[in-house]
Amino acid sequence: RSLLDRQMKMYRNGVKKCKPDVYSFTSVMASCAVAREKKEKAFHVALSTFNELRNKEKKYGSPNHVTYGTMLKCCALLLDRNHPLRKKWTKKVWGMCVKDGCVGEMALSRMREAS
Repeated sequence: RSLLDRQMKMYRNGVKKCKPDVYSFTSVMASCAVAREKKEKAFHVALSTFNELRNKEKKYGSPNHVTYGTMLKCCALLLDRNHPLRKKWTKKVWGMCVKDGCVGEMALSRMREAS
């Protein structure tokens, strides 16, 4: 996450070629998804990154099918099946994915894993 934060700071300071995009945010989430330790903390980093992208879509771009699939992967791999956040965020992320028209094979596959 520190690389994304640094990229955002550089962009704010006028380095236009360092503008983060959907791929920058999705890469952070993908890194979180493979965490072997402190999984709940990794989930919260992924979630805050996902929410920041959603809140700043006009600036950095909209989440795409890979972004949604990656966030669903985080739900599946970082939270135990009975964890209350797993059901809550799987449902929320899936709803956003459907609303944004980003349902594809990756998102469907990750949804199956998370639910």
